[in-house]
Amino acid sequence: MNLAAWLRAGRDRRKLTIEDVARITKISVRVLEKLESGQLDGLPAEVFVKGFVRSFAKCVGLDEN
Repeated sequence: MNLAAWLRAGRDRRKLTIEDVARITKISVRVLEKLESGQLDGLPAEVFVKGFVRSFAKCVGLDEN
């Protein structure tokens, strides 16, 4: 399973919307949608993307490591 599908599956399992995750993590909906769709073009530096992925994963109950 790729990263995008893993994040979406976690969010679906928790029955959260993208807006719910954005509100909880303080990450913009646009960034979360890009992560979930696997379109990493136009995102900030890699170090920020790693932080976003960790926050998203933690929010939806996935192992953030």
